[in-house]
Amino acid sequence: MLRKVSSILIVCLMVFSVSVNAFASGMDDKGNRNTKNYVSDSRRLENNAKIDAERKLADLRCKKHISKDDLEIKRNLEEYLNACADYRNFHGSVLVKKDGRVILANGYGMADYENNIPNMPNTRFAIASMTKQFTAMAILQLYENGKLNLDDKLSKYITDFARGEEITIHQLLTHTSGITNYTMLPEFWTMDKKDLNLDSIISMIKDKPLDFNPGESWNYSNSGYVLLGYIVENITGNSLEKYMEKNIFKPLKMKDTGVCYKNDKKMIKTVAYDGFLDIVPIDDSFALNGLFGAGYLYSTVEDINRWDKALNSDKLVSKNTMDLIFTPHVEIAPDNYYGYGWVIVGDGADKEIYHDGSVPGFSSIISRFVDRDTSIIILSNNSTAGSGIYDIKNDLNSILLGQDVELPVEKKSITLDTEILDGLTGTYEVAPGINFTISREENHLYAQLTGQEKYEIFAKSETQFFYRIVDAEISFTRDENGQVIGLVLHQLGMEIPGQKITDSEAETVQPAA
Repeated sequence: MLRKVSSILIVCLMVFSVSVNAFASGMDDKGNRNTKNYVSDSRRLENNAKIDAERKLADLRCKKHISKDDLEIKRNLEEYLNACADYRNFHGSVLVKKDGRVILANGYGMADYENNIPNMPNTRFAIASMTKQFTAMAILQLYENGKLNLDDKLSKYITDFARGEEITIHQLLTHTSGITNYTMLPEFWTMDKKDLNLDSIISMIKDKPLDFNPGESWNYSNSGYVLLGYIVENITGNSLEKYMEKNIFKPLKMKDTGVCYKNDKKMIKTVAYDGFLDIVPIDDSFALNGLFGAGYLYSTVEDINRWDKALNSDKLVSKNTMDLIFTPHVEIAPDNYYGYGWVIVGDGADKEIYHDGSVPGFSSIISRFVDRDTSIIILSNNSTAGSGIYDIKNDLNSILLGQDVELPVEKKSITLDTEILDGLTGTYEVAPGINFTISREENHLYAQLTGQEKYEIFAKSETQFFYRIVDAEISFTRDENGQVIGLVLHQLGMEIPGQKITDSEAETVQPAA
């Protein structure tokens, strides 16, 4: 959301690095695929075919109330999502609502590839930061019931929090408190899992310098929503989980929504995966145990649809309070605003209220076009870089609007002569201290980002290559004489250039911090 080029560059490379590092858990100590974990294209397509009949049976519930005009839209949605499952390796569940009615609710791919358990509309997924909208609702319910004020200071609830007398609940809700994001701190990721609890997280951040003065800027911070969950528990005397169960989930009959881990026991059977065309299962326990009110819930597309309906009613809070939740309180980018646990973009029929979630092995998004009474809910048991939920969400919305979208197609590799591959090898600087090193082994080309392992890239043409471990591509650029002078990393809709440098220049570049 931030428009600074340097920030975008680093964020994109961080996403890339996290993806390939997680994928490495599926490799043996020699860098080869762990065949137990690796899911081949042929097996994946076979599995997709096997569950197609089950998916169609489950989908009959939607067809009974779909108009003739909407059936064509539904067919287009299905064609697109089937192509995503076959050629982008999308695995997850999707629910699409148009004019207030569900016209599609399907699962794609597998919740557990090893045991051939398919994803269905009632499959439970970790929803990561989509949790924030539920934590915000808990806070606003307490506000409406007179239990707290939005201008209450953090020091009222945690007396020894540095500058807590300056930080308000409103600022925690809107990411304007200045409190550093604890999930960006190295010491969080090196903690022993048995030490993960609210007190340890609060102790980690309470004495850290603020990133900025409270209310003077915006920076997404999981810390704020962990603290909001703590405030709920402080006021009610119950855990945030029990509060949500009593005051949100049960009233809405959200029977398949809860906390991902209880006493180290995983409450969902869905396996977390990382990768793109090639995927491997990964351990999700640390992150999901350490996110609390910022991202520790699981749910289903069916339950999130129940939640979505309630947001158009006064079942949970009054209309005035609901309006407060969806007020664009702070601008975070041009025409992008943050409410209370939601992002608000645009206006009129194009106004979108959404929030996504991302944690290693799972990704999620709910997108609400309120004026059109249209909602798109996507939950995936794959990391964000592999699931492609942002592109999928945008394409589904385009289909709903009657616009053409490009169907995913199979990515096919070609074999190139070693002479051509040798012309691409070398070092490419993409940022100070961050290089891509391109190397050849026999007739295979590899790309290695500074500080990371090397991974094979596959040729689409003499200058265009793609990864199978992450949804990213590299294209090489030539000068007027045909000499390779640079490359461009394509990922998450961004293009990050790199300039080819000499060996002596590469030796002077310091490793990235």
